[in-house]
Amino acid sequence: MESESVFLGSEFVAALLSVVLGLSLGGIFIYAYMRCRRFFFILLCIAALCSAFANSYAALLIYSALTHAAVFATPIGHFLTRAYVILGPAANLIGFVGTVLLVRFALRLHRGEKT
Repeated sequence: MESESVFLGSEFVAALLSVVLGLSLGGIFIYAYMRCRRFFFILLCIAALCSAFANSYAALLIYSALTHAAVFATPIGHFLTRAYVILGPAANLIGFVGTVLLVRFALRLHRGEKT
């Protein structure tokens, strides 16, 4: 087995795992929002779902490279590539802002407690 195939195979599995984890986090953040109605959980859910989309597209591209077969028609591929380029960094930025707001919320909850 070629080292390129091993590398692509491991990247494919990592991308699929990231999709599953991103969708799981999205569900957890929706549940958390339903419980306490804090807006940053919606931000974190959006970030997780955008990241899951980006990772699923990356997994499809890796699968395409492994099998040497086109997964999408060219126009759809161009559209999805543009969405991937936009949503990947947007997910990181939205996730960062949501995480900062979550930490701020947690620190406010425990303002009076000293450790």
